[in-house]
Amino acid sequence: MKKIYHPTPVAIVGIGSLFPEAKTVGEFWDNILTRKNCIKEIVDEDPSFEGYWSIDEFFDPDPSAVDKTYSKVGAFIPEVKFDPVEFGIPPINLESISTTQLMALLIAKQALADAGYNRDESTAAIRDRTGVILGVGGCGNTAFPLATRNNYPQWEQVIKNFGFPDEIVIAIVEKLKNLYTGWRESSFPGLLGNVVAGRITSYFDLGGTNCTIDAACASSLAAMKMAIAELADGSCDAVLTGGVNVDNSILAYMCFSKTPALSREGRSRPFDAASDGIVLGDGVGMVVLKRLEDAERDNNKIYGVIKSIGTSSDGRAKSIYAPRFEGQVKALDRAYEKAGISPKEIQLVEAHGTGTVAGDICEFQSISHVYQQHQVPNYSVALGSVKSQIGHTRTAAGSAALIKTTLALYHKILPPTINVVQPNPKFDLENSSFYLNTEARPWIQPIDGSKRRAAISSFGFGGTNFHVVMEEYQQEHDAVYRMHNVPDIVIIHAGDRNVLIKKCEELLDIFKSESGKKDYYQYLQHTRNKDIPINSARIGFVSESLEQTIEFLEDSLSIFRSNYKDNWQHPKGIYYRTFGMDLKGRIVALFPGQGSQYLNMGIDFAKNYPEMRRVLSEVNQLFYQQKQCILSDIIYPPSVFDENNIIKQKNEIMKTEYGQPAIGAISVGMYKILQKAGLKPDFVIGHSFGEITALWASGALSDQDFYQLAIARGHAMRAENSSVKERGSMLAVNAYEVDINTLIANYSDVKITNYNSNSQIVLGGAEKSIRALYQTLQKQGVQSTLLSVDNAYHTNFVRYAAEPFAKEISQTNFQTPSIPVYSNVTSKPYPHNAEDIKKILATHLLSPVAFQQAIETIYNQGGLVFIEIGPKNTLTNFVSDILKGREHLAIALNPRSQNSSEYEFRRSIVQLLVGGLVLQDIDPYQTPKIIEQPKSGKSVAVNLNGGFYFNPKTKELREKALFEKDTSFLDELLNKQAPSRS
Repeated sequence: MKKIYHPTPVAIVGIGSLFPEAKTVGEFWDNILTRKNCIKEIVDEDPSFEGYWSIDEFFDPDPSAVDKTYSKVGAFIPEVKFDPVEFGIPPINLESISTTQLMALLIAKQALADAGYNRDESTAAIRDRTGVILGVGGCGNTAFPLATRNNYPQWEQVIKNFGFPDEIVIAIVEKLKNLYTGWRESSFPGLLGNVVAGRITSYFDLGGTNCTIDAACASSLAAMKMAIAELADGSCDAVLTGGVNVDNSILAYMCFSKTPALSREGRSRPFDAASDGIVLGDGVGMVVLKRLEDAERDNNKIYGVIKSIGTSSDGRAKSIYAPRFEGQVKALDRAYEKAGISPKEIQLVEAHGTGTVAGDICEFQSISHVYQQHQVPNYSVALGSVKSQIGHTRTAAGSAALIKTTLALYHKILPPTINVVQPNPKFDLENSSFYLNTEARPWIQPIDGSKRRAAISSFGFGGTNFHVVMEEYQQEHDAVYRMHNVPDIVIIHAGDRNVLIKKCEELLDIFKSESGKKDYYQYLQHTRNKDIPINSARIGFVSESLEQTIEFLEDSLSIFRSNYKDNWQHPKGIYYRTFGMDLKGRIVALFPGQGSQYLNMGIDFAKNYPEMRRVLSEVNQLFYQQKQCILSDIIYPPSVFDENNIIKQKNEIMKTEYGQPAIGAISVGMYKILQKAGLKPDFVIGHSFGEITALWASGALSDQDFYQLAIARGHAMRAENSSVKERGSMLAVNAYEVDINTLIANYSDVKITNYNSNSQIVLGGAEKSIRALYQTLQKQGVQSTLLSVDNAYHTNFVRYAAEPFAKEISQTNFQTPSIPVYSNVTSKPYPHNAEDIKKILATHLLSPVAFQQAIETIYNQGGLVFIEIGPKNTLTNFVSDILKGREHLAIALNPRSQNSSEYEFRRSIVQLLVGGLVLQDIDPYQTPKIIEQPKSGKSVAVNLNGGFYFNPKTKELREKALFEKDTSFLDELLNKQAPSRS
């Protein structure tokens, strides 16, 4: 058989979407990452469901109930404003045009604008060679009412059969007609599926091919297949393609209820053991495609690259709508063959994943078969389905999956699939190539340096199958790119306290006004990266919404009325100072050591900041070269579904061979983010392992030398390397409550390993001795804690590690530190000479950690602001204890493992900015918030949802027909007949 490779790599240069609970692409992506379930129950009284169907009229939990649906949930597009005049549509015609056509216009505008297209002469040439090819369904919200209205002769006859006179029959039929829109000139084009594309080409003056395609639930990818063919043969230079489905009508519910395919539980659970069917969803998703070489030539923003689409038909199957293993396998095989890419190179598969038992099992079996044939390693590919969040959007399903996958490649994040409690046991996941990704995880570059790659499946009724192979365009970002929301840093400053209070009051009024959201976004942009004069009063907080900002401003003003201190802070994270501190020569960077690590530590840094991903990628490559596990998979492991596996993952990260380089990598990534923002510490110090990180931060070690040294230290300290039968143990003791030297006098094997703070000393020794000491202290009521370690660090119990680590140190290239690095061994700065640095560091493993003494030295030499750069806040607490009662500021960037690391990071940055630290752009990657500009001229915009739209006059006639009682005809008839009855 002749092998045909995909001749034309295709770039995605624009995206537009309207999906449940998401008016924009950014909102859609944000909902995906936050695991938002956009499926909800229909409520008759809820005005957002106006134009849909009534639960009272059509719902019955019994699937066999005649003319009823057993589902009352769905995923519905949000209400949007549509200005018919903007699109050249007379307002009177709106009710005659399917909302599918109207929504498609809005999203086409969104996608084309994102690709840089407008309607003026500057883009006339490219527009002339731009086509529109869409998968379309759901035009029935005008077609079916019109068809129903045309049944009036049958209504007349049925009513006449009850013996009513003609004048009453005519009156009843006219009332019934008023329930439906009437025929007008715009009705016919308004109900046609192909006009969805035609309206777009007309309004935007596009000269390429325009048509629509119906391949059922695979329509979006079928349209994309044709769009790529148009690009490949030169018929078009750009194509707007995707899928449109605005049809959560009662007809759609009846169709899927009587198949039956809808979930009785009312939840979309692809691949879960409890999945029992689909949930219907609406949606519109479009992308602008160009040949990759043209997109590069035109300097377009490129979201991702389509390498191939494999297609097939099921042939003869059990039924016209039953999935077939053999057909799906063909589509997959053809896709990878055309792309010239092996399934081994894929890290993410966005499945069709509808949640039907038969469909999910067939799909999993087919894709597992293909991947196993290519020997793809077990548990190496993330599998998911966006239908878990937005339901089955049918003809738009492929576009939803494509956009989700494209944004995943673009943002370097493996997106989650929700509602998976226990995977279907028939999948035998652990012996397959796949894992179900239930949490958003950073997508680190493959260890061989290749591009991140993904695949998408979409299958349709009638036995049609499509499989897409994609890859990222750029492997990492260096400018604005991030579309999902992150918390805002809000800083307000003024000349003095009173002026600041007045400014807060003014902003509160502005933010509460009708234009509050626009004014708030403008304020954030205007104040971003602005220096605060040192003598200015300032207040700051982190906010996740305008509403929260208003709440925090109200809280601040309330505090100002009763608190006149020069600085204060509120538990919600509001920080105030009358003036900033002079921090020249006073900034200290702290780097944590073993024990601070935790599963998924700093995950938001890895999801949101290229610096962190680069560091993890570099460390991964070293691990791979040394034939070790991939470190980022230890820090951010795939989802598991039983307690034993969760415990196993937590135990792995605590091992020194993984924990120490992991802590180092996270600390380095965080430090690089701060460096880019302009942080320049005046002192650096680490705790135990963190001292190596401090040496790196000082410039004494290169990135690669640091990574190698961190790996070597962690590996050398593995307890398995020890030849001593008895392992050591460690005990943290409250130094205020006991005389440590007296306590350990009778234990020759026990020594002080850590002078952590005024209140904490750590002891190390034989496990038997440490446990005896612990029991003694418990009886005395002295606070003490047995540490979860696999040996007694900084004692002779780890002598087995000292020699190999010293050897690694001797082979490492050290430079003169550019920042003073304070040693745990001497509590003084390291010397400048490389050989002297090596000598001190070689004794580090067996020497006590003199952290308390070093902090005192730094403080006496001017250190005032201590910033802990790495996981948790252990060192911050030590510093606060050491310097208790003395002026200082100790802040951890990632203090709590339970909270969002992005939120905690920004909260820490606010404290530093309010304290007086000068930083530039702490986040150069976030796309600016969209500020909607008021339209010029008179607007006749109406609110549209996915239901029926009626003009005000039609709506009035409908309501009269349904609710206005008129018995005049009947009364007159009865009066006429009264004498004859007597």
